[in-house]
Amino acid sequence: EVRLLGRAQLVEPGGQAYTAVVEPVAVPQDHWATGILGSTNAVTLGADHVGALTFSGPGAGRYETASAVLTDLVDVLLGTVPTASPLGDRALRNARDEVTGRWYVRSSDALSDQLEPLLERTHLTGPLSGLTRVVARDELAPWLDDLGSCVIRWEPAASARSQVCMKTSAV
Repeated sequence: EVRLLGRAQLVEPGGQAYTAVVEPVAVPQDHWATGILGSTNAVTLGADHVGALTFSGPGAGRYETASAVLTDLVDVLLGTVPTASPLGDRALRNARDEVTGRWYVRSSDALSDQLEPLLERTHLTGPLSGLTRVVARDELAPWLDDLGSCVIRWEPAASARSQVCMKTSAV
């Protein structure tokens, strides 16, 4: 199944670099996100001593979400909520493009000649497509920016543990 997952994870010892991304992910049938259906939201936290903890509940509807966003904006404008970062002045660096993994890519004709060196396996029908070898996310920038291409993160069952992972909806 393909699920839209949001992830946040520290990627450097000492916690100075992080990655945060929302992307379509191909997950195996035994992945925790496949059991979350409809508008239900879920968050999974990876902890050292207890493993993965998943919390789920009903998602907000459009009116509830709009009300919450407007309330937050009014609170900020009126100064009724703290606006300081809980991180203080700690300098963080977004390492999203440095994160490595495997992706299923279907390329537009315009970029297909550039894709072949990145592929581990190809599909022989239709436009050039296949599963990449392990690559850094920034190597896929041409396909991520191309409206005629499709990029889906490939996640085998063994790598399904994340620091924080949120299922937002089925794709």
